[in-house]
Amino acid sequence: MFTRWVLPAFFIEISFFIIFFLVYIIFIYDRIEEKTS
Repeated sequence: MFTRWVLPAFFIEISFFIIFFLVYIIFIYDRIEEKTS
């Protein structure tokens, strides 16, 4: 019962972190491209 509730929350947290990390990388990459051009 306990693990059934914890695992989905854990995966949601991981996926949210991955999405945030990807958006952050895209933002930084955009800024770098802007500076070089």
